[in-house]
Amino acid sequence: MKVETYNPSNMQLISGDVSGVDFGTVVRGNHNGTAVVILPKAEGGETLSALALFLENNGGLNHSQFGKYKSSTATQGITPGSNYLSDYFVEARGVSDLTNLSALSDRGLVLTASSPEYIWMDVEVGNSESSLGEESVNFRFIFEYS
Repeated sequence: MKVETYNPSNMQLISGDVSGVDFGTVVRGNHNGTAVVILPKAEGGETLSALALFLENNGGLNHSQFGKYKSSTATQGITPGSNYLSDYFVEARGVSDLTNLSALSDRGLVLTASSPEYIWMDVEVGNSESSLGEESVNFRFIFEYS
């Protein structure tokens, strides 16, 4: 499986295979500047029977929200903090398989395995985050598939 990234303004392909995304510099109490748009794709004859994306580690951002939205349509202009991104990832530590997709669906995104959707994400760093300074924060989103 590979993950492509897209420009949220015009939905043009940015990169055909990425291993990470960057929300950029985010000021406490604000959203990141530009939504992150990704599209997972099977490659090389892979056939997926189940596919989900979830937040495995929030990087210590316990008072922040990671917005999520999925659609099979490449919709332009979805921005951080918009109504589209008002549903949030819930940290799902220890998830290691897809045996209970229904339980994962209220924590992350269950995708259509045969034709995965575009995914928009944003982050709003909470005003009460106390461990932040000038350092970068690492968080981990996981694609689980079978």
